[in-house]
Amino acid sequence: MGKELREAVSGRRLWLRLSLDYQVDRYILMPHITSDYNDYAIDYIDAYLHKEGLHSAIFVSSNQAVLDRLSAYNGTYEVSATYMAHGQIMDMMRFYALYPFSDKVVIISLTIPYDTCGENLLGIPGVTKRDLFCYDIYRFDCVPQLGEVTP
Repeated sequence: MGKELREAVSGRRLWLRLSLDYQVDRYILMPHITSDYNDYAIDYIDAYLHKEGLHSAIFVSSNQAVLDRLSAYNGTYEVSATYMAHGQIMDMMRFYALYPFSDKVVIISLTIPYDTCGENLLGIPGVTKRDLFCYDIYRFDCVPQLGEVTP
């Protein structure tokens, strides 16, 4: 069995364990250890859950700063975080690339597991990473003001 397939099989096992351990409306996977998009994911989580009509989410990250920030979350929704090693998150991305296993998964990346080419727009005047995040990852109709719950 090839390395990629072994990683995907491992990713499937990790997904099954995660989905059994945490019964939430959204699983927010952060494949990048550090990224502006990780910060935006936290900043806009209330607006995202409101837009989707959901009540709960869990962030999966290998970045302790992200986990610490989420431990201080004091919003309207049930939001939590769990640590997973970066290699394990990448195994889940390998599995997701083969089989999009759940519509409850949000991947905080424009390049993993597929490159959306969204970052090619960054050279256009007025287009920011925040815009790309809001439109391409959380799929807002507009960029909400921070703290704004209604989209």
